Amino acid sequence: MLVPVLILQLARGIGVIPEMQLAASSLMGMAAYGGTTGLILGTLLHFFVSIVPAIAYALVASRLPIVNRLAWLGGPLLGIIVFFFMGFVVLPHSAFITPPSVSPMPFLPALLIHMFGLGLPIALIVRRG
Repeated sequence: MLVPVLILQLARGIGVIPEMQLAASSLMGMAAYGGTTGLILGTLLHFFVSIVPAIAYALVASRLPIVNRLAWLGGPLLGIIVFFFMGFVVLPHSAFITPPSVSPMPFLPALLIHMFGLGLPIALIVRRG
């Protein structure tokens, strides 16, 4: 998931470090933008946010074989669920903040990345495994 995010952010003129610090701000607030701690924590959080849905999807797929058969639908649906869960549950209850110098990714590209850069690869890997 991180590769398309970073490519789009770089195309928008936002570097890798601010993108990682943006994620870290959910735990650190503005302090995330002050050094390498935000970069490291943000990178770890991005991996965590990828691993937890993968485990959840694998558990569901192991109980419901139809989920594996419909991976091309289930994966993007997983991405949509993660996107809205993060946006409406996790981030509003965190210290997440964006300074004026960093703009979050627009809605549609962010949603598509979650669907096809996170959900679909997870579903296809789980189906294959």
